[in-house]
Amino acid sequence: MKITKNKIIIGLITVILIIAVVVLILLSRKNNNTTKLKGDMNYKLDFTDKFVEDEYQKVTVTNISVADNFFFIKYDVDLTEKGIGLVNQEINNAETFSYELNRNIIINGDEIDFDSGDSYQIAEKISENKLEVYDIVQMDSIPDTFNIDIEFIKTYEDDISEENLKLDEQVYKEHEENTKIKEDGTYEYELEDEVTEDDELEEEVLVDEDSEPEELQMDEIDNTLEIELAGLKNFKGTKEEAMQNVEIKRLDSQVESENLFIKADTIVVTPFKSFLIVNSKINNLNEDESDFFDADLFKIDLLDENQNSLSYKSIQREFFVDKDKINTVSEEIGQIEIITIYALDDNILKLNNFYLQPYFYELQYEDDLNEVMNNLTWYSVENEEHEAINEFDGKVIVKGVERKDNQIYFNIEKEGFIPIIDRMIIIRNPENPLGYCIATESYKTDNGVCVYFEKKQIDATNENTTNNNLQYTIMEPINYKMATERIEVDL
Repeated sequence: MKITKNKIIIGLITVILIIAVVVLILLSRKNNNTTKLKGDMNYKLDFTDKFVEDEYQKVTVTNISVADNFFFIKYDVDLTEKGIGLVNQEINNAETFSYELNRNIIINGDEIDFDSGDSYQIAEKISENKLEVYDIVQMDSIPDTFNIDIEFIKTYEDDISEENLKLDEQVYKEHEENTKIKEDGTYEYELEDEVTEDDELEEEVLVDEDSEPEELQMDEIDNTLEIELAGLKNFKGTKEEAMQNVEIKRLDSQVESENLFIKADTIVVTPFKSFLIVNSKINNLNEDESDFFDADLFKIDLLDENQNSLSYKSIQREFFVDKDKINTVSEEIGQIEIITIYALDDNILKLNNFYLQPYFYELQYEDDLNEVMNNLTWYSVENEEHEAINEFDGKVIVKGVERKDNQIYFNIEKEGFIPIIDRMIIIRNPENPLGYCIATESYKTDNGVCVYFEKKQIDATNENTTNNNLQYTIMEPINYKMATERIEVDL
């Protein structure tokens, strides 16, 4: 076949065009990579001097990590002498305390809604004036690059106001003074000022139906509740960088019953803390059981490989499957999803396995308080050994009692399953039936746990009494309903 000159020219032109296109593609990719590299340089996590402080506390952001669809943010909190009062003793657990870091988090321009289940916060007490706080933020997905603003709210005097504490004490004292024990052992509360029908009529506000409603001017609105910031810190990073040094352990331990499904989902090991994530569902409750199967009264405790209760910090959120009803109250009996996140002690990860024990509970204090308390076994506060065993064969042993600096210290040992909500020790003065007091903090010792009562707690039990012969009981009255069998988690 004869090749003409025109065909040769066309072929050369075609080859040149192909080469030109390839060169343009390569240059484009190079420019894109260069642009991306320059962009990533602006998204490099930097924790240098990322702290804010006021006269109560200094808060330093020390790490941001990513795993799956969660952000994990770590703060170091140093309390001043004035700020120690920000740490409140948690009344529903002898081994925890209450502290909340007040902050707003904005990720790529979107503020996190802390009321909708998107955010979890766990605080751990390192010493009297030092804490570690972890924010866990759940998103639909983690963006490849993120721009995070954290607004820290200035601490207000009202947060730790002695005046408020004194007001609470005054209200309790007035309630106690107006409460009388009748001969049958029940209580009668006398109102100081009885409201009559005539009083209610006098307090009614008459409204003229023909009058125009008063228009409220903007400058008349009270703006005293404006939030004042202690500071704002910004962090830019990439998902890839935040995932470095993060290990994700997938778990496949689950249990299912008629009303419950519980799955140990993931352990996330970050550079600063390990977290266990457990997903649960409560569904198809019977009406006669719905009061007991309350998601607010649902717990999952951690037990070691010998099935002894572990101490831990956790946060739990529950929401209806219908996202539009998230965190709302519904009378319908339907499915509720629960996410529980635990801050794990490093020692737990050294175990071969551990157990999850789900249960529901209810306090008995709503019954006849006098009868409930008198049915407990009480001991004199003396340096003697006593023990109690619960319905699960869990045992609390008081090894000794020590009085020091007007405080009382109970040295105890625990064996088996002791639900973490059990505050273990209650003291009272028998002359002051309403003045019983529950221990609000404990700490680990070389031989077990020490539960102690502060001077103000002891003074409260001895108020209006002629002697100081205190008594104590072991383990408080709580009704439990085991939700399912224990779930073994292999590590």
